[in-house]
Amino acid sequence: MANMALDNLIGGVQKGALIQTIYGVEKIGKTTFTSKSPAPIFLAVEKGTEQLDVTRFPKPDSFTDIISAINFLLQEEHQFQTLVLDSLDAAEILAQREVVSENKVACIEDIGYGSGYKQADEKMLNMLDGLEMLRDLKGMQIFIIAHSKIGTFNDPDSESHSIYEIDCRGRVVSRVKYISDCLLFANHDKIVKEHKQGLKSEHKAESTGRRTLYTQHKAAFSAGNRIGLPPIIELDGERYWGWINKQYYGLTAPESISNANNPTKIKGIK
Repeated sequence: MANMALDNLIGGVQKGALIQTIYGVEKIGKTTFTSKSPAPIFLAVEKGTEQLDVTRFPKPDSFTDIISAINFLLQEEHQFQTLVLDSLDAAEILAQREVVSENKVACIEDIGYGSGYKQADEKMLNMLDGLEMLRDLKGMQIFIIAHSKIGTFNDPDSESHSIYEIDCRGRVVSRVKYISDCLLFANHDKIVKEHKQGLKSEHKAESTGRRTLYTQHKAAFSAGNRIGLPPIIELDGERYWGWINKQYYGLTAPESISNANNPTKIKGIK
């Protein structure tokens, strides 16, 4: 920045690789959806990829294994264009276990004053730094899978209400939302039907059987994107990436949108 000059300024839209997070209800197909990403490799911290024909790292036994996998992709030449972390909440469990081991205690609460959880948060934030480096320095697409939980949102402009949220600690969730170019919520599509019983009637939500991906915020969940996705789309990975390649990147053929083989020497993360 010391040599800043007008002729160094950059104009126009910059369409590089993306960090995307998909969370939602269990067993809806989040892992299968992300498997349709360009040339993916899975960092499968939990089970979910066994029935899929995908390339994966050995299942991490520790949080250090997760960091080692990220550093491998940062520092080595490879053909992969997308890293899929499956899942964020499973990685958080390994981070907390590592803190317990490092502090030589029986459980993380024994460290006291929330210090153990804060140490685990720092490990998770360091991991997210690594994912940003993969996007920015290696041009890799990043997909983060997470599970959902139901919490309470205290809205200052209206009554408090239940909301789907990423099932991780607050600091981690805030950072994930901040770095994600697309925050996607997956759920089963529902319609509300009226059921009459005599003079009384009640309304019940019934599933249509469709799996839906929401890309914009609603009162019931957090979502959003920076690339102009339609607000509600089908949970179909091939069609999703077809839209991104054509509408966002302007590609007419499934050519590479990654520079994952960038030979630049990159220092890893600790």
